[in-house]
Amino acid sequence: MTETKIFTYKDIGTAAKILRRGGIVAFPTETVYGLGVVYDDKAAYDRLVAIKRRKPDKPFTLMCAGVAEIGQYAEVSAKAQAIIDRFLPGPLTIVLPAIKKIPPWVDLGTGAVGIRVSNLQALQELLVKVGKPLLVPSANRSDEKPALSGEETLNLFGGEIEGVIMGMVGGGQPSTVIEITRTDEIVLRRPGPITLEKIIGSSEEEL
Repeated sequence: MTETKIFTYKDIGTAAKILRRGGIVAFPTETVYGLGVVYDDKAAYDRLVAIKRRKPDKPFTLMCAGVAEIGQYAEVSAKAQAIIDRFLPGPLTIVLPAIKKIPPWVDLGTGAVGIRVSNLQALQELLVKVGKPLLVPSANRSDEKPALSGEETLNLFGGEIEGVIMGMVGGGQPSTVIEITRTDEIVLRRPGPITLEKIIGSSEEEL
């Protein structure tokens, strides 16, 4: 049994230390509650898979502190950059070709990584204090509805994770997920707050 600590935004420094040590911390995003672990810790990743009851062949989203970091983990074409400039930070996950040096459990052999940059300042500050990206799925068991509050997250994962940052989520709808292939095709993987039509229209305007 793990002691689950309750944090506010004033405790971001403490939450960051827990994450750096390999702990799991839940926090609100502009969409739903998320669970985070540092991306380069295999033991933390394995714990996250276990408590999520996640299929072992389904990668987690990589959340970065800012858009400037994306090129360190994925290949960014001109079209992808145009979409990033227009919609990130925000409720959009972009699946891009992964660079070769990322840990194998991040892309799980798919050759692609889903990148997310939140527009919540407190969450950006948390990531800056951690000093590296987090793997962040929604706070739920696989195939169940995501948690929309700290209380709901505690009910689900109390005793299994190290901490929950209490706060308000945004719209309550998970982020839109698109994939931009090596041939610059834009594919909708999950509908969300930003429509595919808006994304395609913006990329065509920029290029």
